[in-house]
Amino acid sequence: MHASNSLRADYRGEPRPDPPEILGAIARAKDRKTALEGLYPKGGSMLFSAYDLEALVERGELVPRTFVAGQEVGERVEDLSEDPRD
Repeated sequence: MHASNSLRADYRGEPRPDPPEILGAIARAKDRKTALEGLYPKGGSMLFSAYDLEALVERGELVPRTFVAGQEVGERVEDLSEDPRD
């Protein structure tokens, strides 16, 4: 749910929810790579699409990644929908 809520927040230009505690635990681990691989052996979880995995593993930092190409985290996405009256 965290990734979905983060995506929604990015779209609205709102602050993201706090990261799940499991990511904080990985960030604090002595061997972050092993901790990450132990929890997610296939390396796949939508949860991680919201964060820069390199920063998490190498520096123990939770650096948000945007879901929207060309936008920064927290920047509101322009509404590109068409006006049905046109």
